[in-house]
Amino acid sequence: MRLILLVVICSIPLTIIAQIDDLLDGAWIAPALDVLERHREDPLCLHCCKAQDLTEIPGIGKRTAVAIIRAVNSGAITSIEHLADTLCLTSDQFVLLTACTSLTCACSGFISRADAFIRLPTRATSTAVARVDVQYALGRVGATYALQGYAGKQISGFWATARIENVDIVVGDFALRFNSGLIMGTARALARNPTDILSSSSTSWQMHPWTSTVTEGLQRGVAIHTVIPNTFFDLTFALSSQNVNGVMNTVLAASCSAQIQQWTIISSMVSGSQQSLLSLGAAFHTSGGSLTGEIALDASLRSAAQINAEYSTKYSDIGMALWWYDPNFRSDFGSTTNTVSTPHNHAGFLIAARFHPTPHAAASLALAYGGRISRSYLVPLPTSTTGLTADFTARPFRGINTSARLRYEHGTDAHSLSATRQMGRFSFFMIRADVDFPIAPSLIGRLRIDTRAQIWEQFGATDQGTLMFLDIRWSARKDISIRARLTRFSATNGDVAPRMLDATVVGALQIVVGNGVGTRSSLTIRWQIAEWFAASCSLHEDVRVVDKEKRIDLSGIFQINVQLRPNNRSGFIASSNESSTRLE
Repeated sequence: MRLILLVVICSIPLTIIAQIDDLLDGAWIAPALDVLERHREDPLCLHCCKAQDLTEIPGIGKRTAVAIIRAVNSGAITSIEHLADTLCLTSDQFVLLTACTSLTCACSGFISRADAFIRLPTRATSTAVARVDVQYALGRVGATYALQGYAGKQISGFWATARIENVDIVVGDFALRFNSGLIMGTARALARNPTDILSSSSTSWQMHPWTSTVTEGLQRGVAIHTVIPNTFFDLTFALSSQNVNGVMNTVLAASCSAQIQQWTIISSMVSGSQQSLLSLGAAFHTSGGSLTGEIALDASLRSAAQINAEYSTKYSDIGMALWWYDPNFRSDFGSTTNTVSTPHNHAGFLIAARFHPTPHAAASLALAYGGRISRSYLVPLPTSTTGLTADFTARPFRGINTSARLRYEHGTDAHSLSATRQMGRFSFFMIRADVDFPIAPSLIGRLRIDTRAQIWEQFGATDQGTLMFLDIRWSARKDISIRARLTRFSATNGDVAPRMLDATVVGALQIVVGNGVGTRSSLTIRWQIAEWFAASCSLHEDVRVVDKEKRIDLSGIFQINVQLRPNNRSGFIASSNESSTRLE
């Protein structure tokens, strides 16, 4: 897991991977996952949306989004799979587009879509959620309410957006990013594949409603983006309040960018009750590649900087990233350093290459060096790692997706959380393979095998983790879909425990850590009772042994969805004959 973490720290704008299970634990990841969940329920119409709308999806950069819109508007695209083949998109981007977009248009009328759902958990420790979201001609309005445990914390939120000619407005709860996210990049801390730095780098502004029930990083207030007519400039302003380390912080943010031929120049400012930050960024784009960078200063003149470069040919892509952070530079508003401790802010680099000889197969390789979160974080000992990652993906036949990942990492860490925090060198290995395959016209299977090992040189110890699951998705009838998964796992500790994303009701993705020894069984049923009304139920049983203690957890979720003007998406299982996305 550590190489992926390294990339999050340096805030390189990378795409997420088809094996999205390479996620880290913690609430900070939930808002980015929420974007994927929301678009699973309410996919973007590729015929009507703009390129800027597509960049809301983690993993779709501005240049890729522009190419997608141009291809769809040509009228030659017949399916998402056809779109991916035409643009030679990665397997990961194919997964994202299948999950989050649609070629079926249902955008006519002042109110194009209205959704509401109620989710009721069966365990008191789970979260009950109610949400309503309405799309209208100018934007979206909505609200959410959650109860963490039936006698626990109450969470409420609301949002409203509008696009009026050249002005974009969001009021209520929102996420905001400008430049490369160094000083302002909330809700962007989703783990990403280092090799997909290619074609996703972007310095464009981004703001969208915050629909997650997790509030870490949330901003509440108003944000406005506008293009100044007849000039090269566009402006972004935001006035909001944000919870920073348990203290409510008033935040004023502003950014100005200028587009001059192939250059984009961006100056940004963030001022809060606890700190102020300035940054200057630039991007140079050509038909074959781009160069983007940003440098930032805080009130004490401590600095941070990062630069990304990429170049593409017909059958290959090459990318490079460099970063340097002053050890005391902190940004509570950016996605770069707000989730890590000070000793891990230092220099590093990433070199990545991807080869795609055909639209149906690709191989990529990435070499990275830099800081990472260590178990010695209570004692400020700077550590660094060197990691090598290789990915292979192929779609040899329609409906079949295969992928494999090999990862090696070498670095220094504390072997255990003892009082002495004795540091030692380790080597980490991971091999994982996935395959989606059709069993019958209405039956799709998925098989995963994941094994990991961590070898400690000084301590003569080895930690191991394995996971295997079989997943079956069955469209029993046009209105009923069923999904079952059986998972076996074994891990000596959480460092080597494989992660996976488990299927629950629509819009409720769950990260499961295969720690200890045990089995996880899950069954999910969705019944589309009417075109506008659906009911879902997901049941889970966890049986695991951790520290010689057997634990049995039974849980379930019930959800009711009401939709006005649905756009012919079944939601739980893709309605086309393309392979169902692994995000589901």
